[in-house]
Amino acid sequence: MSSHFRGRSAALRATLATALALVPLGLGAQGYEGLYGDVPVAAGSRGVIAEVAIDAGGGDSAAVFGPDCVGFVNAVQPDLTLTLEGPVIGLRAEAYSAVDTTLVIVAPDGTALCNDDTDTLNPAIEIAKAAPGQYALWIGVIEPTVAASDLVISAGAAGGGGGIAAPSAPAAPAAPPLSDRTLAFEAAPGSAAEARARAIVAAIEETRLIYSDEAGEEIVLSTSRPVGATESGGAVRLEFPDFAAEMAGVRADFGTVVLDLTENADGTTAWSLTPGARVVLSEGGRQLGDLVWSSARIGGLHLDAFDAMIGYDIDMRDVALRFVDEPDTLGIGQIRLELDSDKRADGLYDARGGLVLQRIAIESTEGRFTIARAGVEGTSSGTDMAGMQALNEAIESGLDPEGDPGEMLATLLPALLSITWGDSDTKFYVEGIDGIDADGTPFRLGRAEMAVGFGAMGDLAEIRLGLALGGLDFDDPTLPPSLRRGDLDIAFALENLPLREMMAAVVGLDPMNPDHQGQIGQIMLGAVMASNPAIRIDRLDLSTPGFGITTKGRLGMAGMFAPEGRFEMRLRGIDTLIADAQTGALGPGVDRDMVAGLIFLQGLGKPAPDGPAGTLVYDIEITPDMAMFVNGIDVSQIAQ
Repeated sequence: MSSHFRGRSAALRATLATALALVPLGLGAQGYEGLYGDVPVAAGSRGVIAEVAIDAGGGDSAAVFGPDCVGFVNAVQPDLTLTLEGPVIGLRAEAYSAVDTTLVIVAPDGTALCNDDTDTLNPAIEIAKAAPGQYALWIGVIEPTVAASDLVISAGAAGGGGGIAAPSAPAAPAAPPLSDRTLAFEAAPGSAAEARARAIVAAIEETRLIYSDEAGEEIVLSTSRPVGATESGGAVRLEFPDFAAEMAGVRADFGTVVLDLTENADGTTAWSLTPGARVVLSEGGRQLGDLVWSSARIGGLHLDAFDAMIGYDIDMRDVALRFVDEPDTLGIGQIRLELDSDKRADGLYDARGGLVLQRIAIESTEGRFTIARAGVEGTSSGTDMAGMQALNEAIESGLDPEGDPGEMLATLLPALLSITWGDSDTKFYVEGIDGIDADGTPFRLGRAEMAVGFGAMGDLAEIRLGLALGGLDFDDPTLPPSLRRGDLDIAFALENLPLREMMAAVVGLDPMNPDHQGQIGQIMLGAVMASNPAIRIDRLDLSTPGFGITTKGRLGMAGMFAPEGRFEMRLRGIDTLIADAQTGALGPGVDRDMVAGLIFLQGLGKPAPDGPAGTLVYDIEITPDMAMFVNGIDVSQIAQ
């Protein structure tokens, strides 16, 4: 960021630690020499002042500074010193690391300030009004060891509490110069660590991500210090210090990123990635915002062959995204992702996975929202991964996304048709939504869920869809009470769809060509009608405090727009709905015909023997000749 310092060796720290008894704590912080330097701070400074990569910890107990100080430090010499040239409002120090760290600040008057776990396992100390003078800072580790960490100094956000405060006038980070070899590394010559580091670094260096064909801009990856590679047995660890990505003036600083690699007996590589605790984006001297997370770890197996099992496990906690120049903020308590896949004896694959977000808080110009839980989960059985690989190779072999759509279909469809698609189900859900929209109207939604499924696609396919809403409550007095909240549960399926036949028939036709569009439509309609598909509606459940409707049974399609089937429908509170319609509570759009229709429907119903009072039951049958019977009464003419 605006200041970068190089650390001294661990041996120097150990030597200095022997002088612990000579530390004159009573003299305050004046005269200390920071192991990672001294940062001058002008009076009235605001924004990010410095971010320094520090080897935190040591062998001395932080209790020497006071009974409330925990962890282990090198007590003789502070990691960093700050020299305030004048008063500073909201002086704040934060430390981030993959391990449990602590923080100690000795003020100019000798007062020791200590903190542990303000932001999960990361400490932070904020001084509402810092007096001029020198401040000494130590980053400790809860165990007597040394660990990589980042110390962030900012000002101008007094009273912000835990986490990173978004400064109103931040200082622009100073980007280290980029060289031709931005990811140079250090490792023992001839070691396995050196070989692995060379392979990883070379792969990254060769990756040039073009985001604009016209400008030809690239994403450049860099570190301000060489990448370190060490080995222990079959494990190799790479540390990317001050890892950054830069593109067209936009820069993202990730802090120190650690990658651990271990060779498995089956030829796969187990890996885990620990990102830095803070990502800062800057553009043209203006800080765009912060992405902050803690206890971040990404682990799994690298897939070397389709015959191997793969597994990915991502867990990030306390993620926060804040924008300096915009009012939008996003905080996520936990992000959890799991993916697993295994090959079966028949050569096909079964897979499962899920992504869960918990404790989500959103604040934007559209309103304030909190979400208890959101996620997606899915399963797949019997998918041909080799066919998926062939499809990917077909895409990479020269598919032009801006080329002729007909040529794209001719390239993709044969590969799609060659794949054995498995039976799959995916569910998206959101639970516990509570918020206020842009108009100031409060609302609550207990749950929302959408399910999508595909039957195993041979010559015919099945598509299953579902939608569920529960506990919906718009606290809006303009809505009639009988319609203000309720549950909605719908599920239906499209069966026997000749998906492969339709796909094969349109190969070579251009969907953007008007002359071909009619042919494509005729092919699809003809294939659907020839197979006589069935559309199945399994259930519908819509309920509110004053009204409810539920169905169960099956409604299919005997032909084009020719429904048939038999199902039961239950209506609750139709008398309340009629009363609201007659008094105008349902709004001016309700006419006499609608009221008369509701009264007629009420007369056809039979009292439910096992439901709430006022519930009516309807046995509905639609025959292939499109006759409709309700509780045995032919209402075909009325329905038309």
